[in-house]
Amino acid sequence: MSDFATRVVYAKASGSVGTSHGVERLKEGEPWDADDPTVLENPDAFTSGPERVRRSGGEVAPVEQATARPGEKRSVRRSRDA
Repeated sequence: MSDFATRVVYAKASGSVGTSHGVERLKEGEPWDADDPTVLENPDAFTSGPERVRRSGGEVAPVEQATARPGEKRSVRRSRDA
């Protein structure tokens, strides 16, 4: 067993990205090593968690992000009773 943990990121969408070593194809939701040169050169193409989670029956449910990303502003709704 390895004594280090690999950080994993996930491709946000399917497509191609340019890298210093050529063109790399991405598949949405595909896990990548966070220290891979493709990830380091294209950080906007990856996310720390999967965008969708598969369920039995073939349905795909979106994953809700609980916290705002750096620089992202969230809107807050307050009830009228407050």
